[in-house]
Amino acid sequence: MLFVLFTYSGWNESAYISAEVKDTQRNLVRALVISILVVTVLYLLANWAYLRALGLPALAKSQAVAADVLEKAWGPTGAIMISLRVVVSAVTSANATIIVGARSNYALGRHMVHLLFPGALER
Repeated sequence: MLFVLFTYSGWNESAYISAEVKDTQRNLVRALVISILVVTVLYLLANWAYLRALGLPALAKSQAVAADVLEKAWGPTGAIMISLRVVVSAVTSANATIIVGARSNYALGRHMVHLLFPGALER
């Protein structure tokens, strides 16, 4: 269940870039709604494909569902390919979170300098 929660937890990352979005009131809400709908549809399609490919008993026993499905379809090469994609996705996601998180701290710092020392940033 934890991985399901992680699937939908990315919406809070939008707060990190909200200062960068033009027409925030309209575009941020639109982006959140569309992205949640897209993720939901993709999640449901992937689970439907897993169920069709493996069946319920094999799905319940599986430790790595996507790897098992691709191993069934393409042999050991398929399992290795999806495992590598998972690794690359995890690393790039961590990288993006680090970069975007740092951007929000930068914006906060600029805001605080502006509040504490008006005019300091214009020099």
